Amino acid sequence: MFCYRGTQPENVQEFKYLGTALSHTGEMTIASNQMARNFAGAIARLWRICSELGIKNRKHAMLWIFQVFALSASLYGCQEWATKTLTFKSSATTKAHIHHVSLLKMLLGVKRSTNTHCLLRETGQLPLYFYWFRCVARFWNSLMTNNNALLSKINEADLRLAHRKGSSTVGQVKLDK
Repeated sequence: MFCYRGTQPENVQEFKYLGTALSHTGEMTIASNQMARNFAGAIARLWRICSELGIKNRKHAMLWIFQVFALSASLYGCQEWATKTLTFKSSATTKAHIHHVSLLKMLLGVKRSTNTHCLLRETGQLPLYFYWFRCVARFWNSLMTNNNALLSKINEADLRLAHRKGSSTVGQVKLDK
């Protein structure tokens, strides 16, 4: 048994680390769902801010405010939890994607059946997974170019784990072609 200062730590099913909810199994579903709730809250704040400013009828201004305030909520920690959703097909079922598309449909006042690609094109938005992929790529590049010996060893261990399908962040990125 592992003990810390003579006390055995409590066994929990999930916990928060740096604001990201993690599961005892290592699955990132909890973290992804938590981010989606934060993203939905940011979208609600967007509506409230625009209502207070009297600009709800100015679609372009609302899209800019979305980019500045709400989008950042969808990116927090995505270097870890978003690695399974770096394609349009895999990201289309995430709660964050659904919140994003719902916002755009409400903003434009179009039918719920409107094609997502047309909606993104009309609003000049990118799919969320583009932003997630950029964050993952930046994180990967910083891992590859770091000078920290401990971080290099951790990265090497993760690369070794990548040979097991989906057992590491690197493995998920490598397998998501």
